[in-house]
Amino acid sequence: MQGTILTFDPAKGEGIVLDAAGKRLGFQTADWQSPGTPRIGATVDFTPAGDRAAEILLLPGAAGAGGESGALLLGIFCLICAAASFFVGQLGLVTLLAAAILGILGLRAGRDLPDRRGYQLSRAGLGVAAAYLVFIAVATTIGLRMLRSPPEKNRSISVDVDVRQPELTDGNSGQ
Repeated sequence: MQGTILTFDPAKGEGIVLDAAGKRLGFQTADWQSPGTPRIGATVDFTPAGDRAAEILLLPGAAGAGGESGALLLGIFCLICAAASFFVGQLGLVTLLAAAILGILGLRAGRDLPDRRGYQLSRAGLGVAAAYLVFIAVATTIGLRMLRSPPEKNRSISVDVDVRQPELTDGNSGQ
């Protein structure tokens, strides 16, 4: 029988499936037989066992399945925005903010998926964004120190250099 996951509480390990007839059936994490954790709105196939749903499988290509591509895209764009922060000058903080938002969304979308690439790319993008923040903090600190330090007196060194060409004598230069 097919249905849709209405609720799932990971802390309790319990949820509710709504079957095609509109009947609500409870389930526990032990009944879940697909990779990852149940997601609200996912279309599933299950075996009714009284007032409970058992042997629950996520249907491939159904709503709530295939989040791998979304998480992967979020991770890729997070990493691109974070890397671009180093190269876009004053817009770096805007791309940094975009990287942070995309990274957090990518982490959430990819944390329970069997394909971990989107999750890992989001983590990498957030790491690059953090490195950019450290870079900005260090550059700002150095810049402020340079502004606060007293200017050094201009000390010039003059060197007299004779650039005239030597005169040639009779060809016997050593005698």
